[in-house]
Amino acid sequence: MLLRDLKNVEDTYGADILNLSLTCRYVERILGNERIHRYLGKQQPDLLFEVTELLREVETERIGTARRTGESAPPLTREASKT
Repeated sequence: MLLRDLKNVEDTYGADILNLSLTCRYVERILGNERIHRYLGKQQPDLLFEVTELLREVETERIGTARRTGESAPPLTREASKT
């Protein structure tokens, strides 16, 4: 049972990472819209904070993984490319 679950994770890992990367880029682009960012800041500040933190965590993990494997890691988000 455990081996079957592990095999399933291995089989879907690449597609899951691709989906996560694409989703993060899309959310980053949406949050780059000043009107949307301002609206969320006023109406849903907790949501904006959580989404921003999630994007930061994904970016940090992506860079760490790239360093461990020796690959270059271009910035996923605009915010990360500013630093």
